[in-house]
Amino acid sequence: ALDPNFNVPSQWRVSGSAEYNANLGFLGDNWNFGVDVVWSRVKDGLEWTDLRSVVTGVLPDGRPRYSALPGQGATTNTDILLTNTDRGYSWNVVARFDKRWDSGFRLGGAYTYQRAKDTNPGTSSVAFSNYTNSVADDPNFSAYGTSNYQRDDAFRIVAGYDAQLFGDNTTRLELFFNSLSGQRFSYTFADQASGNNRSNVFGVTGTNNRFNMYVPNVASPTADPLVTYAAGFDFAGFQNFIQNSELNGFQGRIAPKNIGRSPRYNRLDLSIRQEVPFVFGGRIELSADVENVLNLLNSDWGVIRQVGFPYYGTLVNVTCATTAWPK
Repeated sequence: ALDPNFNVPSQWRVSGSAEYNANLGFLGDNWNFGVDVVWSRVKDGLEWTDLRSVVTGVLPDGRPRYSALPGQGATTNTDILLTNTDRGYSWNVVARFDKRWDSGFRLGGAYTYQRAKDTNPGTSSVAFSNYTNSVADDPNFSAYGTSNYQRDDAFRIVAGYDAQLFGDNTTRLELFFNSLSGQRFSYTFADQASGNNRSNVFGVTGTNNRFNMYVPNVASPTADPLVTYAAGFDFAGFQNFIQNSELNGFQGRIAPKNIGRSPRYNRLDLSIRQEVPFVFGGRIELSADVENVLNLLNSDWGVIRQVGFPYYGTLVNVTCATTAWPK
């Protein structure tokens, strides 16, 4: 279904740039420095929700508990509504420099800073997938917080050399280095419903591990009155993980969206270009590119390690422990 008041996605955006040419003494003149800033804010974003899931209670951590629309029984069918949200913004700031020397050397680089928040990231091609591939606080709506697409920062450096080593034919060597902060992900827990069945705990359908985790007080196994650990649960290991991760500061609360971050990714590429004579006095350029040179040197370098799509770091399973909940 489409909200009768639905608006085409739109956003406000403001951008600006500044340039400066500097003389750095013995390092040479004509150093080009620049800063680019882009700010945007959502005017009409996208959100999906299930009209067949209605609030029927409150869970121990304060979030609403849903059930199927009265008269529908235990159906797992959905009526997904596409509607709008006005929540979300981003900052992108780039500081850059570039310098070329008469000797043929070139050096350039940039640092990018990004902060972005959104609700539903709109990762999929159909309504139900967009609904279920979005992490949730309220089980029937997308959580607002750090975007899947945020890269906290990035460093980029290019170094090159141009020369005529073989007659008047140009040889060009270039190295491109890119260091990118890791993929953001959310710490979640999963109920015991399988597939797209209606959740036993949260009362909605779809992916059963998309719910932002309530982080217990782990001072001791009995420190949090809302949590009972299952028989055989590795509390010591769980406690150690909580206290040494981003979750430590959220004990007794629901963990915010995308506070986790996968390891940083570093990559180095090499490019070689060589002009050679061609018929009728012309030239052609031969090229060779080596991608991810670091990985050729060491198989542990230049490797992407990250929590997979849709970026849920699921730690534990959850059930309702007593009949007092939901209330």
